[in-house]
Amino acid sequence: MSFFSPIQIVLIVLSLLIALLSARTFKNRLLYRLIFLLGLCVAVMFIVYPGLTSQLAQLLSVGRGVDLVFYVLFAVVTFAIVLLYRRILKLDEVITAISRRDAIRNATKLDKADAQLPASNS
Repeated sequence: MSFFSPIQIVLIVLSLLIALLSARTFKNRLLYRLIFLLGLCVAVMFIVYPGLTSQLAQLLSVGRGVDLVFYVLFAVVTFAIVLLYRRILKLDEVITAISRRDAIRNATKLDKADAQLPASNS
């Protein structure tokens, strides 16, 4: 007789794989690693003790534990999308600045090259 059900084992293994991948992704970002580790611990706790979500949902006046998990995940995903969008806008500004600087640099090189060409006799 096993302590964990098959789905609990699968979810815990998947959580650990995600933790390994995120450790590599966030290797230089301590705050992100700590936040992710906290989330992972909460997820594993809810996987091992699924009744906690129902108790917490009743405490917060939410119908079921799965509804509470859905609401929290919706908020987290929305927050992540906003952060990613801000990052995309910042990268867009950086790419634009680099492109503009490169275009100006190449334009001045072309002007100097044109000035050195002999005049054509047409």
